[in-house]
Amino acid sequence: MSEQDPQAQTHTESAALIVYRLSQIERTLASLVEQNARLITLEQRLLETREALDRAFKAQKEQDTRVRAIEADMPTLRMVRGWVIAGMLAVIAASGTVVMDTIRKSSLPPPTALQQSRTG
Repeated sequence: MSEQDPQAQTHTESAALIVYRLSQIERTLASLVEQNARLITLEQRLLETREALDRAFKAQKEQDTRVRAIEADMPTLRMVRGWVIAGMLAVIAASGTVVMDTIRKSSLPPPTALQQSRTG
């Protein structure tokens, strides 16, 4: 029986070692599952960020198209703006001329006052 005791003890130690190793494997698997969940979350965030960047670049491209269209029309807009400003200045000058002429005419004595009186 003394020979079986060392075998039984070796068998018990082997079983304990196997149980310990299995528990370590279970902890490692649990850790891997947790890290995998984190990776999935990070991948989802990365995907959302990528989609947001795609939307931003698409919007930027649309804005660039609009800006280029406006830049193409700028020479015409500048020319029309010059015409409008010149027209406004012409209207202001004409109005000033009319006002000055009216003031000049109203400051002159009436034409009857210019006639000499007839004395006999």
